[in-house]
Amino acid sequence: MHRFFIFYTFVILSAAFVGLAYVFLYVDQQQWQPLTVEHGVLEMATAILFAFAALIGFTHFLRDIQKLNFIFFVLMALAAAREMDWHKEWTTDSILKSRFYIDASTPVFEKIIGAIVIAFLIYAAFQLVKNFPRFIHNLWNFQVKSW
Repeated sequence: MHRFFIFYTFVILSAAFVGLAYVFLYVDQQQWQPLTVEHGVLEMATAILFAFAALIGFTHFLRDIQKLNFIFFVLMALAAAREMDWHKEWTTDSILKSRFYIDASTPVFEKIIGAIVIAFLIYAAFQLVKNFPRFIHNLWNFQVKSW
């Protein structure tokens, strides 16, 4: 099982790197620029990948209810929402900008929600840094869940 998983992970990563290298080395700007525009193919592909990762994280959370599984699920869901520009639909400005909190015209409810999201991001970063040595150890021991 481990060799199978490692082999296909290596194949997928190698194909991705070769594809990116080809695009950046051999495709001119007029050809790749439409791929990278707002709501273009690349942005939507990454949004779909983030949503897929959130779905995987959610299924892991349902099977094995742990704090890190929940953090992973929520971070991937927030990344997918951010990539699809849903933050512009929910708030008047980006919650990561200081003027969002300083501006008097911003509704208080949006400021509270933004502060909660930022507090969660700080908490998630702390938890990920705290568990990083164990994660590296599990990767080194070829534990599939870490990969």
